Order: sequence, then C-alpha cells, then structure tokens
Amino acid sequence: MSFKHADYLIDCEDLLVVIEETSVAKLEDINKLEETINWLCENCRPASNYIGIIHHSKASDPYLAKLLNTKMQRLQRQKKPIIYKIATCNENLRYLLSEYDIMI
Repeated sequence: MSFKHADYLIDCEDLLVVIEETSVAKLEDINKLEETINWLCENCRPASNYIGIIHHSKASDPYLAKLLNTKMQRLQRQKKPIIYKIATCNENLRYLLSEYDIMI
C-alpha cells in the first residue's frame, strides 16, 4: 500500500474492522481509516459492513467525535455500510468489539 493506512484489520466474513492505534487521536487518523477502507473496497472483496475505530490512550482532538458523526451521517445518506467509533482504552476497545461478537 502506497498510502498512510490503519494499523490493524480484523476480518469477520461480512464485517471488516479497521483499527488505527495511536496515543493522541488526531484528525489525520480519520483519513487513515477512510483510505484503508476505500482501498479494501476497491482492491479486496467488499464486505457487508465496515467499522473504523480510532483507539487512543491519551488525548484526542476535540473536533474528532463531531467530525466522525458528520461523516457517518453523510455515509448513511449514501447508503454506505461504514461506522466510525472511538475507543479510549483497551477495555473500551474490547467493549466496542464485543457489540459485534468479536472477542480479543
């Protein structure tokens, strides 16, 4: 891949989870998630649903959550099956994944 991409991919058949691991969450982390998901859609098999998670351990940009919500609303209008989430710690990440029956 010749672009900045997310750090992890969990493949669950009809669900692909893309995780960007960072200490301080920034707006550019959203771009990494988007570019990775777009690349997966174009170059691999399409999935029924995609979840992009920014997993950070320290601070985050105050506009990050608002921007993710705006992007998800736009994607819903376009009927694209992409959900964005923010996980603030390992326990929160496990909880988010358990909502989709994924255990780590």
